[in-house]
Amino acid sequence: MKLATFNINSINKRKEIVQKWAKSKNIDFLALQELKTLTPPLIDNYECFYSSAKQFNGVMSCSIFEFDKTEILEPARAIYTKTNNINIINIYAPLGDLYGEKFEHKIQFYKNLMNFINKFDLQNKKLILMGDFNIIHKEIDVFDAKKWEGHITFLPEEREIFNQLLSLGLYDSFREFYPNKQQFSFYDYRDKYFKRGLRLDYMLVTKPILNKINDIYIDLNPRTLPTPSDHTPVVMELNC
Repeated sequence: MKLATFNINSINKRKEIVQKWAKSKNIDFLALQELKTLTPPLIDNYECFYSSAKQFNGVMSCSIFEFDKTEILEPARAIYTKTNNINIINIYAPLGDLYGEKFEHKIQFYKNLMNFINKFDLQNKKLILMGDFNIIHKEIDVFDAKKWEGHITFLPEEREIFNQLLSLGLYDSFREFYPNKQQFSFYDYRDKYFKRGLRLDYMLVTKPILNKINDIYIDLNPRTLPTPSDHTPVVMELNC
């Protein structure tokens, strides 16, 4: 089974990119973020469940399998689905700000998320938390850690939130497989040479999922296309 998370920064602008890419990679489950439309076009050949807003945000999960369960956790920000016996949470976390109201909203978003996650038996259940976290977890996840100190997404409190997620019984699947590999999932549009990236897109998994992973990787190819998203997909290959 292949799963992917992809912040597409407007599905109306990039539906064709997403569909061609998903088909070429034989993606079975696709988590999309930042739809930027109230009624998004669905992805062909998938069952889709979404929560969206008029101009901003929006998340959609698409599966070749039927959904057994669906739930909106936070409108246009977080949704839960169960498909092929896997519990999957798709998030587009708030960006936040420097300790203002948006920062508090971001903190509360993650508190609510952790409360939901804690309902599961994380030692035995197959669960994946994926999407755009808008958090840089470690220094290796940013092109210049010293330069990024004091900036949104790399604040100490945000990084601690990520640690708290891991302490629940989740694993950063990419970092588990590649502890010393520096690779990014986001590049500013002004960065033509892909040098100043950030890793903002993650797949956190429980142990029963981690034990089934064959590989996980960041696919840079969609970021090199004309009119790309500023993010690029993260792909997980499961032996199930």
